[in-house]
Amino acid sequence: MPKTPLLSPASVPFAILAAALAIAAPVSAQAPTAAAPAPATAPTAQESWGAFGVQTQWMDRAAKPGDDFDRYVNGKWNDVTPIPGDKTRIGAFMTLRDLSEERLHAILDELAAKAAPAGSPEARV
Repeated sequence: MPKTPLLSPASVPFAILAAALAIAAPVSAQAPTAAAPAPATAPTAQESWGAFGVQTQWMDRAAKPGDDFDRYVNGKWNDVTPIPGDKTRIGAFMTLRDLSEERLHAILDELAAKAAPAGSPEARV
C-alpha cells in the first residue's frame, strides 16, 4: 500500500503559518504593562460591535441589501469618512499604519537629537 503524505506540498506554507500563529497567540494575548485609559465618551463593546460583532451604527438601512449591499452595510461610514487627498483609500489598517509611522518617526527624531556615545545602540541608529 503506497504511503500518502500527511500534507500536500501546496498546504505546507499554510501549516507553517498556522503553527506560527498558534505560537505567537499567547504572547500577543498578554496585557500591556501600562495601558492608556479609555476616553470617557468611548462606546462600550456592546454599543460599538453589537450583539453579533458587527458595527451596525454604520449601516444604511434605507438602502436595499439586494440592490447595493455595500451601501447597505457601509453607507453611513462612507458618508462621514473622507479619503485624505494623499491616499487612494482609507480604513482601519491604513490608519494603524499611519500611526505606526508617526510613532517610529518620533522615536527616530528623538534618537537623532541625542548625543549618544559612539558604539551604543542609539548611535548605531
